[in-house]
Amino acid sequence: MPFSRKNSLIGALLLSVISQSCSTSSYRVIDQDRYRTELQVTPDRVLLECEDIKDHANADDPRGSFGFMIHVLDEEDTVLSIIQEPITTRKHCLKRVDHIAKILEGGQKIYIGAHLTLRQPRVMGSRSFSEFGKKGVFFENGRSLQLSVIKNEHGQCYSATNEMDQPCMPPEFPIRDVPNP
Repeated sequence: MPFSRKNSLIGALLLSVISQSCSTSSYRVIDQDRYRTELQVTPDRVLLECEDIKDHANADDPRGSFGFMIHVLDEEDTVLSIIQEPITTRKHCLKRVDHIAKILEGGQKIYIGAHLTLRQPRVMGSRSFSEFGKKGVFFENGRSLQLSVIKNEHGQCYSATNEMDQPCMPPEFPIRDVPNP
Protein backbone atom coordinates (compact mmCIF):
# COMPACT_ATOMS: atom_id res chain seq x y z
CA MET A 1 0.00 0.00 0.00
CA PRO A 2 1.59 3.29 -1.05
CA PHE A 3 2.23 5.96 1.59
CA SER A 4 -0.02 8.86 0.61
CA ARG A 5 0.31 12.54 1.35
CA LYS A 6 -2.80 12.27 3.57
CA ASN A 7 -1.16 9.53 5.68
CA SER A 8 1.97 11.67 5.93
CA LEU A 9 -0.05 14.65 7.18
CA ILE A 10 -1.91 12.51 9.73
CA GLY A 11 1.40 11.03 10.91
CA ALA A 12 2.94 14.49 11.35
CA LEU A 13 -0.13 15.72 13.22
CA LEU A 14 -0.11 12.66 15.49
CA LEU A 15 3.60 13.11 16.21
CA SER A 16 2.97 16.75 17.10
CA VAL A 17 0.13 15.85 19.49
CA ILE A 18 2.23 13.12 21.14
CA SER A 19 5.26 15.39 21.57
CA GLN A 20 3.11 18.16 23.07
CA SER A 21 1.42 15.77 25.48
CA CYS A 22 4.80 14.46 26.59
CA SER A 23 6.07 17.96 27.30
CA THR A 24 3.07 19.25 29.22
CA SER A 25 3.90 22.09 31.56
CA SER A 26 3.49 21.11 35.21
CA TYR A 27 4.00 22.17 38.81
CA ARG A 28 3.29 20.17 41.91
CA VAL A 29 4.27 19.93 45.53
CA ILE A 30 5.71 16.44 46.07
CA ASP A 31 6.23 16.64 49.82
CA GLN A 32 6.02 19.22 52.57
CA ASP A 33 6.65 18.99 56.29
CA ARG A 34 7.20 21.58 59.02
CA TYR A 35 10.53 22.86 57.66
CA ARG A 36 10.93 21.88 54.02
CA THR A 37 9.19 21.60 50.69
CA GLU A 38 9.89 19.48 47.62
CA LEU A 39 8.57 20.52 44.21
CA GLN A 40 8.47 18.90 40.79
CA VAL A 41 8.20 21.29 37.84
CA THR A 42 8.91 21.39 34.14
CA PRO A 43 11.72 23.67 32.92
CA ASP A 44 9.31 26.06 31.18
CA ARG A 45 8.04 27.11 34.63
CA VAL A 46 11.47 28.20 35.89
CA LEU A 47 13.29 31.53 35.59
CA LEU A 48 16.76 32.23 36.98
CA GLU A 49 17.77 35.70 38.17
CA CYS A 50 20.75 37.56 39.54
CA GLU A 51 19.19 40.57 41.20
CA ASP A 52 21.39 43.63 41.75
CA ILE A 53 21.10 44.35 45.48
CA LYS A 54 21.70 47.94 46.44
CA ASP A 55 23.62 47.25 49.64
CA HIS A 56 24.62 50.62 51.06
CA ALA A 57 27.08 49.03 53.48
CA ASN A 58 29.11 47.71 50.51
CA ALA A 59 28.36 50.54 48.08
CA ASP A 60 32.05 50.93 47.25
CA ASP A 61 32.51 47.25 46.30
CA PRO A 62 33.29 47.26 42.53
CA ARG A 63 32.05 43.66 42.20
CA GLY A 64 28.61 44.63 43.41
CA SER A 65 26.17 42.63 45.49
CA PHE A 66 23.80 40.19 43.81
CA GLY A 67 21.08 37.92 45.10
CA PHE A 68 20.43 34.63 43.29
CA MET A 69 16.79 33.61 42.82
CA ILE A 70 14.81 30.93 41.08
CA HIS A 71 11.29 32.01 40.13
CA VAL A 72 8.71 29.25 39.62
CA LEU A 73 5.31 29.61 37.96
CA ASP A 74 2.94 27.65 40.21
CA GLU A 75 -0.32 25.80 39.52
CA GLU A 76 -2.35 29.00 39.99
CA ASP A 77 -0.13 30.94 37.55
CA THR A 78 1.47 33.08 40.23
CA VAL A 79 5.21 33.32 40.80
CA LEU A 80 6.95 31.72 43.78
CA SER A 81 10.50 32.94 44.52
CA ILE A 82 13.18 30.60 45.79
CA ILE A 83 16.26 32.40 47.06
CA GLN A 84 19.79 31.31 47.80
CA GLU A 85 21.81 33.15 50.37
CA PRO A 86 24.32 34.62 50.89
CA ILE A 87 24.43 37.67 48.66
CA THR A 88 27.32 37.25 46.25
CA THR A 89 29.21 38.92 43.41
CA ARG A 90 27.81 39.23 39.90
CA LYS A 91 30.42 36.79 38.53
CA HIS A 92 29.60 34.11 41.13
CA CYS A 93 25.85 34.62 40.72
CA LEU A 94 26.15 34.14 36.94
CA LYS A 95 28.07 30.88 37.55
CA ARG A 96 25.04 29.63 39.51
CA VAL A 97 22.74 30.65 36.66
CA ASP A 98 24.92 28.87 34.07
CA HIS A 99 25.14 25.67 36.10
CA ILE A 100 21.41 25.50 36.87
CA ALA A 101 20.51 26.41 33.27
CA LYS A 102 22.33 23.22 32.20
CA ILE A 103 20.20 21.23 34.66
CA LEU A 104 17.03 22.78 33.21
CA GLU A 105 18.16 22.13 29.62
CA GLY A 106 19.13 18.54 30.44
CA GLY A 107 15.80 17.38 31.80
CA GLN A 108 12.02 17.46 31.60
CA LYS A 109 11.40 16.87 35.31
CA ILE A 110 12.99 19.37 37.67
CA TYR A 111 13.03 18.63 41.39
CA ILE A 112 13.56 21.48 43.86
CA GLY A 113 14.21 20.96 47.57
CA ALA A 114 13.82 24.05 49.73
CA HIS A 115 13.60 25.10 53.34
CA LEU A 116 10.37 26.65 54.65
CA THR A 117 6.85 25.76 53.51
CA LEU A 118 4.06 27.01 51.27
CA ARG A 119 1.41 27.15 53.95
CA GLN A 120 1.04 30.94 53.96
CA PRO A 121 -1.67 32.32 51.65
CA ARG A 122 -0.84 33.82 48.29
CA VAL A 123 -0.76 37.61 48.27
CA MET A 124 -0.72 39.26 44.86
CA GLY A 125 2.50 41.24 44.57
CA SER A 126 3.37 44.11 42.30
CA ARG A 127 6.39 42.55 40.63
CA SER A 128 5.47 40.97 37.30
CA PHE A 129 7.16 38.37 35.10
CA SER A 130 6.49 37.78 31.42
CA GLU A 131 9.39 35.50 30.52
CA PHE A 132 7.65 32.17 31.15
CA GLY A 133 7.52 30.99 27.55
CA LYS A 134 5.73 34.17 26.51
CA LYS A 135 2.52 32.71 27.99
CA GLY A 136 1.48 36.05 29.44
CA VAL A 137 2.24 38.24 32.43
CA PHE A 138 2.30 36.68 35.87
CA PHE A 139 2.67 38.33 39.29
CA GLU A 140 4.61 37.32 42.37
CA ASN A 141 2.51 35.64 45.04
CA GLY A 142 4.24 36.84 48.21
CA ARG A 143 5.56 33.36 49.03
CA SER A 144 9.22 32.39 49.08
CA LEU A 145 11.40 29.45 49.95
CA GLN A 146 15.12 29.04 50.73
CA LEU A 147 16.93 26.91 48.11
CA SER A 148 18.64 23.72 49.21
CA VAL A 149 18.94 21.63 46.02
CA ILE A 150 17.76 21.45 42.41
CA LYS A 151 18.16 18.44 40.12
CA ASN A 152 16.70 16.83 37.03
CA GLU A 153 15.61 13.25 36.40
CA HIS A 154 19.05 12.43 34.94
CA GLY A 155 20.86 13.27 38.18
CA GLN A 156 22.31 16.64 37.14
CA CYS A 157 22.31 18.51 40.40
CA TYR A 158 23.13 21.78 42.20
CA SER A 159 23.31 22.16 45.98
CA ALA A 160 23.06 25.50 47.78
CA THR A 161 25.43 24.04 50.38
CA ASN A 162 28.07 22.46 48.12
CA GLU A 163 27.19 24.45 45.00
CA MET A 164 28.81 22.63 42.06
CA ASP A 165 30.93 20.29 44.22
CA GLN A 166 30.01 16.75 45.23
CA PRO A 167 28.11 15.44 47.06
CA CYS A 168 25.16 17.31 45.72
CA MET A 169 22.20 15.94 47.65
CA PRO A 170 22.05 17.15 51.25
CA PRO A 171 20.82 14.49 53.71
CA GLU A 172 17.61 16.38 54.52
CA PHE A 173 16.56 16.21 50.85
CA PRO A 174 16.65 12.65 49.56
CA ILE A 175 14.91 13.79 46.37
CA ARG A 176 14.15 10.94 44.03
CA ASP A 177 12.27 10.54 40.80
CA VAL A 178 8.58 10.54 41.58
CA PRO A 179 6.14 8.92 39.17
CA ASN A 180 3.50 11.19 37.67
CA PRO A 181 0.02 10.61 39.10
